[in-house]
Amino acid sequence: MDKDLLTAWIVIIAVLVIIFCIYCTLGSLAKKRGRSYWGWTIISFSIPLISALFFLQIEGTPILVIFVPFLIVYIISLLAVLLSGKTDEQKKKELWEAEEIRHMVERKYANTISVTPNKTE
Repeated sequence: MDKDLLTAWIVIIAVLVIIFCIYCTLGSLAKKRGRSYWGWTIISFSIPLISALFFLQIEGTPILVIFVPFLIVYIISLLAVLLSGKTDEQKKKELWEAEEIRHMVERKYANTISVTPNKTE
C-alpha cells in the first residue's frame, strides 16, 4: 500500500471518528428527553455516512459535497431531538406539582367535618 494512500485512510478515519463524537451530542440530548441514546446517534450518523460513501464512488466529487450531508443531517436531527418532547427534569417537575396539588386537596377536604344524616327508625 502506498504511503500517501495509507495517510489518506488515516485522515478519513480520524475525521469520521471526530464527526461521530460530535453526533454523540445528539444522543445525549435524546437521552435527556427519554429517547434512545444509541438510536439517535447511530441512525443520524449513518444516513450522511451512506450518502458520503455514495458520493465517493462518483469520480471528481468535491470534498465539500461529501461533508455537507453531515452538517445538514446534524442540524435536522438536532431540531428533531429538541422538539421531540419534554426532558426528564420537566416530567419530574410536573409530577411533583401534581402531587403537591393532590396533597393540598386532601388536606382541604380532610379538615372539613363530614356530616352524615341521622337515620330515623
